[in-house]
Formats: sequence, C-alpha cells, structure tokens
Amino acid sequence: MFNIFRVQSDVCSRARVREYGDIRMAYEGGGSQYRLGGARGGRMELKHIELLEILTRTRSLSRAAVELGTSQPRLTQQLHLVEKELGVSLFHRSARGLTLSEAGSAFLPFAIQISFAFGRGRSAVSALSKKSLAQLRLGMSITTSPTMISEFLQEYHKRYPGVGVTLTERTPLELVEGLEGGQLDVCGGLELPETATLVRKHIFNTRLVGISSAVMNVRTRTRLRDFCTRPLVLTSRKCATRIRLDTALKRAGVKPRICMELDDVSTIVQLVKAGSAVSILPETLAVGIRAPFIHKIDDLDVSVTGYFLHPRNPSREAQDFMRIIMEKIAPRLH
Repeated sequence: MFNIFRVQSDVCSRARVREYGDIRMAYEGGGSQYRLGGARGGRMELKHIELLEILTRTRSLSRAAVELGTSQPRLTQQLHLVEKELGVSLFHRSARGLTLSEAGSAFLPFAIQISFAFGRGRSAVSALSKKSLAQLRLGMSITTSPTMISEFLQEYHKRYPGVGVTLTERTPLELVEGLEGGQLDVCGGLELPETATLVRKHIFNTRLVGISSAVMNVRTRTRLRDFCTRPLVLTSRKCATRIRLDTALKRAGVKPRICMELDDVSTIVQLVKAGSAVSILPETLAVGIRAPFIHKIDDLDVSVTGYFLHPRNPSREAQDFMRIIMEKIAPRLH
C-alpha cells in the first residue's frame, strides 16, 4: 500500500511524486490535480481509476454517465485514455454491455486499492490539522473493515469530540507488537491471540458465511462444494479466520477456485459487489458491511470469536471506546 511508496520532492515545480511499481502518482502543489501515470508518461487521473470501479458495477457507459453527472462521450474518452496508458483493453464490449477482460480483472483490485488508500491518505492529512491533547490509538485486524466500525467511531466522536482518533489495520501479531510497544491503546479483531502481558476480552461469536452479488446467482442456502465452484476472493493466509476456513475446506475435500487473496476486506467487498467473485467471511462482518447477498453454507460449521486486546491498565480513552462498542453490540446478541 502507500506506506511503501518512495517519496520525492521537486522544489521548483512544487510537485510531490510517489511511485508504486509502474504507477506514478503526483500532487501539484498549486492546485488539486492528482495524476496517475505509467511508464509511458501519460496523464491518468484518480477519476479515471474510480471510473473503472463504476463501469465494473454498472456494466454500461450510459448508466455510469448518469451516475457521475456527465456525458457518455466524455466517459468513453476517459476509458480510452486509461486503456491507452496501460496498453491493454480493460473491458469487452458487446450488445449486453461491458464485461471485464482478463487484463481488467487483473488491474481492478489495484485500482480499488489505489482509490481506497487515497481516501484514507486524505483523511490522515486532514487529521494533522486537528490538534488534540487526548488521543485514542486504535488497532484493528485486517479482517475488520473500517466500514464495520464506523458507527462506533461516530458515537465516540459525538461523546468525546476533543479526543483525536487514529485507526491502524495490522495482522494479529503486529497488533500485539503495537500494544506491547506502546504504539496502540486498544485493539479489536477476530481470533486475536492470548499473551502473558495483555488482557483479551470477549466481544462476540460469529460463524463464517458466503457473500455474493446477484450476478453470481447463488441460492440463499447452499453447500460448500457448490459455493466454491465460483471464483473466490479470500483474506490472506496470515489471518486466523482464513486458517480455520482452509482447515474446513481440506476436511470436506473441497478444492476452491481461489482467484485472489487480499489483506484488505474493503477491497474484497468491492470485488464481490462488482460481481467479479464471491467470498467467505464472518457473518458479523458481512452484515456490518452490508454485503449484497449473505448465504448460509449448510456444511460449513466454523465459528470465530471477536476480542478486545489491551494493556492491563488501559487508558481512559480505550475504556470509553470499549464501553461504547459493548453498549451497541449487546442488544444485537439477544
């Protein structure tokens, strides 16, 4: 993600440049223009990256134009610019609409991550201007989408507007290191490990379910072997929930069609909503992110547990945040 960018400064042009593989992102200091360019040196803007997400979802230039409040010829021109910059066709055109090409399917996850990471980066920059004496440093496991905890963050800010909040997504072991090293105040996630120096507090239990879009045509109740005949996008093998799922798949003798493995749950959800794949996630997470279709997989009996992890003497800010989550979640568990 963006934390591995190489950052350069050009004093004369006042432009800040970040490079990520073959993608180049620049911010012009004198305005608000963001450009993404490849080795060909073209001018691919952030709006072009966002256009790919919308076209994948709507499958139509005309519907995308209505949604964006612009004209179809303009969007066609923008799409041609992106395809020219990458040197490939991202969509197949037919009377039935647009469908992702093989190159488009390969590029889409990165486009979604660029768009999502830019939004998070912009929020981080905005936070720099908001100075606060009190601070809450939250850590969340990579299987917990920021979308899922947004209502808790909103409630916390409403009650404690003077407290600055930072949110970091890490693997469970990295969260433990952050807490033990004093960089984090409290962490939340699924199947967080027990340690001798930290307190682990139970929040809820949930089971794994399937999620899909209407394009995949999956029955509400299905079986594991049938569900896994479709392309799957799953969390990485670093996650405890993924390890449990792999064990269940092996026990059932099912060989899934895994097309992508990602650390970012938000990207997984976007790919599912776009109809590119299906996924298997904890039910609480699927409900929290408003997955399009949630399926009970009859022969997948795997449950996972949500925990808080914090020092033995948590800060007041950490205690307040944990109390808000328990107040919100408790009524849903009965």
